[in-house]
Amino acid sequence: MRGGADERMRETRSAHRPRPGALWLHAMVLVGGLAALSWENVWQLRTSLALGGSALGTALTLAATMGGMTVGALAAGSLLRKRAETVRPLRLYGGLEAVIGVAGLLLPLGFSLLETLDTWVYARLPDAAPTVHALGLALLLAPATAAMGASVPVFQ
Repeated sequence: MRGGADERMRETRSAHRPRPGALWLHAMVLVGGLAALSWENVWQLRTSLALGGSALGTALTLAATMGGMTVGALAAGSLLRKRAETVRPLRLYGGLEAVIGVAGLLLPLGFSLLETLDTWVYARLPDAAPTVHALGLALLLAPATAAMGASVPVFQ
């Protein structure tokens, strides 16, 4: 009786042993998560500069970031369930990181355009300015945050 329990315990341990190279994948995900938090801080600072240091700027940035990541994770999970046999996870992860990088590089231009749009809308429709700014911020952050969220289910 005792031998069977020992055998099951050895099988359980070997089933939970990480695959070779898994440490590198975990390290990439960790660094990607740290970079995502860094991006969110940069966006928060930029939004505060545009709106003034306010709770509204913080709330908008956090909502856009978390919302985009949620949408990205849900979309990627759905895609991966439908096409699990044809998706190459490492290649997909690399593509998502490239989207994050390019979107991050384009954000200064995007924030500049958003500030110009805010000024134009505020001069003509002051009551609509906060809504336009919130929607503009969400659209501006959408590509990067959706790619960040989508990168998580790739390794599940």
